[in-house]
Amino acid sequence: DTIIEIKGVKIGGSYVGLIGGPCAVETEEQTMMTAEIVKKAGCRLLRGGAFKPRTTPYAFQGLGEKGLKILRKAGDKYRMPVVT
Repeated sequence: DTIIEIKGVKIGGSYVGLIGGPCAVETEEQTMMTAEIVKKAGCRLLRGGAFKPRTTPYAFQGLGEKGLKILRKAGDKYRMPVVT
């Protein structure tokens, strides 16, 4: 019965919260394209991994703060709150 609200988007109760986006934020182009697609598909929140801790330090670790800025830009453009 619990309903939470994230910047005007309700989740819980009878509200289905669709959240979509890339597993890892890799480029601005990829994130913008994904945001447009998930928005058209009915998602109300954008998600993406900016930090990707791995077992080996030689594997992709995510873009970190740069990834967060890309997510924010995409969320603003497509008017979706961001979850990461």
